[in-house]
Amino acid sequence: MTGRDSLGPWRPSRSRFLAKDPDLAGVFAANLNSATGAGSALQQAGKLGQVKMVGFDAGPAQVKQLKDGVVQALIAQLPADIGAKGVEQAVAAVKGQQVTPSLPTDATIITAENVDRPEIQKVLYKAGC
Repeated sequence: MTGRDSLGPWRPSRSRFLAKDPDLAGVFAANLNSATGAGSALQQAGKLGQVKMVGFDAGPAQVKQLKDGVVQALIAQLPADIGAKGVEQAVAAVKGQQVTPSLPTDATIITAENVDRPEIQKVLYKAGC
C-alpha cells in the first residue's frame, strides 16, 4: 500500500484493499501515512493476527501499532545518518569538491521484541524536537 503526505485521501481505500482480497496474508506499507492507515484498516476489519503487516518508517503512531500487535515489524530509516551524509555532501559542494549524486543509507528492522532496546530507541522518529 502506498500513500501520500496526508491520511485524508487514503481513508476510503484503507478498507477497500482488505475487501478486495479476503485471503490477504500480508501488507507492506511503504511510508508513514500508508502504514498508519493500513494498520487502522486491519483493526477496523478485525483482521489482527490474520493479516500480517510490515510498515516502512517508525513514527509514534507506527510504534504504538507495533506495541499493540497491529504491525509485526517496522523498517526504520536512520534520519541522523541521512542528515549527516547530506551535510557532508553540501560541505563538499561548497568547497568545490566532488559530490556523490546517490548515497546508500542503512535501515533497522524493529519488532516487538527489540523496540524497547536503547539502540532501537535511538532510531525511532520523534513527534517533535
